Order: sequence, then structure tokens, then C-alpha cells
Amino acid sequence: MDRLTGQVLTYQRTGQGGSHLYDEIMRRVYAYPTRCLGLKEDDCGDFLLHFYPRIPFTIQRFRNRGRPFSSYLYSTLKFQIRDYVAARNRANLRRATADTAVICNTVFDPEEIAEQAPEYPLEREPRATFRTKLDEILKVLNSVPRTRVAGGATARRVVILAMKCCLTLTEHDLRELAFVTGYDHNELHNGWLELRAGMHLRIARIMVLQERRSAAYFTMQYLSVRLQQTQNPRVVSGLKRSLSAHRARYYNAHQRLRAVPLTPSNKEIAAALGIPKGSVDSTMHYLRRVLAIHASRSGGGPDAEQGAVAAPPPEPGAPPTALPARRPAYRRPAPPVPNTGGPSAGGPSAGGPRAGSAGAALQPAEHSI
Repeated sequence: MDRLTGQVLTYQRTGQGGSHLYDEIMRRVYAYPTRCLGLKEDDCGDFLLHFYPRIPFTIQRFRNRGRPFSSYLYSTLKFQIRDYVAARNRANLRRATADTAVICNTVFDPEEIAEQAPEYPLEREPRATFRTKLDEILKVLNSVPRTRVAGGATARRVVILAMKCCLTLTEHDLRELAFVTGYDHNELHNGWLELRAGMHLRIARIMVLQERRSAAYFTMQYLSVRLQQTQNPRVVSGLKRSLSAHRARYYNAHQRLRAVPLTPSNKEIAAALGIPKGSVDSTMHYLRRVLAIHASRSGGGPDAEQGAVAAPPPEPGAPPTALPARRPAYRRPAPPVPNTGGPSAGGPSAGGPRAGSAGAALQPAEHSI
């Protein structure tokens, strides 16, 4: 029986001599990677850290059956060095892939939305305050800016449109809104808090889905690089199956992310303000058409793109003009197709709010979630 085996058996019976035993085992573990081809001295410390938590289990599981402890230790290190090399290669590949993979975690980009929805020019003002945009909306609704429109349909329309942007409203904005529309500030504040509570739950859901989508995208890039570096047909088949599964996860997360509404629903606004849901539906329908008319007259519609002269805006108090034929609804672009051909592919596009929605008119452009 050699000295190391005797120390192990003594430690198992009495629990003494552990410090000297650990020092001897760690010395042998540290020197083991130098025996393997392709490993350098820098890997000795990393391999010791990799194997150190397993030293107590290695000592406890040893049984004296005629073989020395050193033979049992080296047979264990033989398998552990394979796991260490595989884990090291995967980590290096993941770091190389992460340097080129673009993982987007923003909810929306106001400038990108403004470019996608040119028929709503109010979003193009990057530094516009709430009162400035409120005056623009009042001008569009044939009301005089900087004045009170207490009561009536115009005040209700302004309040409903503002509640669509509940996440961007502040306490000061609510006081401005209450002054202009004549609504009770406490009622507006309670409805605003109720809508914000519901929207924060949706934002948390959006963050979870974005993390899933980003993780699936990153794994797809990693598997694509491994496919290019692997020649074993059996391993290639497994990598292809895994890549297909993660591609399905990516599209599933992306579709769920698109399905999460980024503004309160008409039913939620009606419940928060204590008005019928039909009133909110008709108001939003009216606002969309009026804003479309305003956009076309301001040079953002199809007539302006064709070189036609935009009609002058109506004077305050003038009778409303006939509403034009309803334009086709804006269709959001198709989900981004991740390029899995290599690590240089770009990341998934950020999931933004519905471009062309009437609720985007009062949102400050500098706001981000």
C-alpha cells in the first residue's frame, strides 16, 4: 500500500490528516493537464478550479480493492479533463458568438415608429412637451389652443386620447389635462393609476418574452457556428434538430411579443373613466380619421407624396369637411428572419408599438421603457 492510499484510508476512518491529503491531491490534479495534448500551463489552474469541488466525493467513494488511490484518481481525472475541455470550447465559442450577436432589449424606438407612420406628424417633434402636443390636438379638433374646452365631445376625445398614452403622462400633465378639459383631477388621477397598473404587468410580460427571444436567437447563432465546425454526421444531425427547435422558440416568442398590446384597450379605458365602451370605440375611430385628414393636409399623406398641393387647414369654428374614403390600415412588417448562416448576423428587431395608432400622438418622443 502506497503512502497516498494510506492517507486516504486513515482520513476515511478518523477524519484526520485532511490538510496534507488535500494538498497532495491538488498538486497531482494541477499537474495532470500537462500530460494531455493541446493543453497549456494556463489550463492547469482552470482545471484545478473545475475539479476542486469534486475532491471530497472522490475521497469518500474510494474503496480499497487492491488498486492504489492514485490509479483511481487518474481514471477520474481522465473523464473530468474531457468535460473541462468541452466546456472550455463551448465557453470560447459562446464568447465569440456574443461579440457579434446583436441582442435588442428595447421596447420601442420612437424615431423608428415616426418613420414607419408618416401620416401622424405630431410624433416627429423630438422635444415637444405635453402641452404643445395638446395644443396641436386641439387645433386638429377645430378648437382654439391655450383655452379651456370644458365639457362636450372635444374634451372627452382629448381625455380618451391622453389615457391611451397613460405610461407617458405625469402628474403635471394630468393637471394640465384637467384644466383644459374641465374633468375632475382626482377622477383622472384614479383612472390614470388604474391604467398604469395594468400596463406595468404587460411591460413585465414584454421583458420576459424579449429575454426568451434573445436567448433563442443567441443559441441559434451558437449552433450555427458549431454546425460549420463539426464534421461528425451524428453530431451534425443532433445540432440540426436543436437548431430547428430553437428557431421555433424564437418565432413563438416573437409572435407572442407582437400580440402584447402596448396601449390600454378601449374596454380598460372605459372602465377607468366610467363611460360606455362604445363611446371609447367611436371616439378612437373618429380620432384616427381626423388625424389622417390632418396628416394629408400637412403634407404627410399620399397626395403630398404624388406632388399635389395640400389644402389649407380650416379656420377655427368652420364646419367640418366631408370625411374622405378610409385609407387602408397600416400593416406592420413581417417578423425579422434571423440569419443563422454565421455569427455576423444581426439580432432581432425591437418590438415596437402599433405604428399609426392614435395613441402615439401624445407620446413624448424621448420616452422609453
